[in-house]
Amino acid sequence: MPALTIGLDIAKNVFQIHGVDRHGKTVVQRKLRRAEVLKFFAKLECSLVGIEACHGSHFWARELTALGHTVRLLPTQYVKPFLVGGKNDANDAAAICAAVTRSGIHFVAIKSAEQQSMQSVHRMRCATAFLSMYRLHTTSMAAKARSSIDVSNASFAGETVRPKRKATSVSSVARLSTRKLRVLPEGRTRDWTRHPVAGAFD
Repeated sequence: MPALTIGLDIAKNVFQIHGVDRHGKTVVQRKLRRAEVLKFFAKLECSLVGIEACHGSHFWARELTALGHTVRLLPTQYVKPFLVGGKNDANDAAAICAAVTRSGIHFVAIKSAEQQSMQSVHRMRCATAFLSMYRLHTTSMAAKARSSIDVSNASFAGETVRPKRKATSVSSVARLSTRKLRVLPEGRTRDWTRHPVAGAFD
C-alpha cells in the first residue's frame, strides 16, 4: 500500500487536495491552481489518489497514472456517506480520501481519450434520435388536436362529421364558426362572439 492516500477534488480552476499517511493522520491539505496540479504530483512520492468520477476525472486519472500514482475513480454515491460538515471543496476532498480505501467499493474504470470520444459520439446520436422521436410525437398530437377542434365545431354547426378528415389549418375553424353565426337566432350573435362554446348551447 502506498505511503500516502490522497483525495483530489477537481474543479474548473481551483483543485483541493487532502492527504493522509498510513496511520490516517492528515499530512497535506491545500488548494492548487489548475496549472500546479501536475507539478505537485510530479514531486510527490507514488501515492493512492482518489477522484470522484466525472467526465473530466478520466483525463486527470490518465495524467496521474503516467506519473506513477495509483488512481481510483469513485462513483458519487460512495463518496457522499463520508462527507462530514457542510459541502465545500475541503470537505469533499476529505470524503474522497476516506472513501477510496474502503473495501467493497466498485471503482469506475479509467477510459482512454479514444473511448471517451466514442462515448460522446454515441450520446450525441442517442440525443438526436430522441429529439426526432419527440418532434414526431408532438407533431402527431398537434394534428390530432386540430382535428378534434374541427369535429367539435362541425358538431355544433349541425354538419355531418367525417371522422377520418384531418384538419388543414386554423382557418377551417373560422369558416365553421361563421356558418354557425348564420343559423343562430337574431340577438344571439354577440353572445356567440364572446363565448363561442357557451353560445352553442343557448
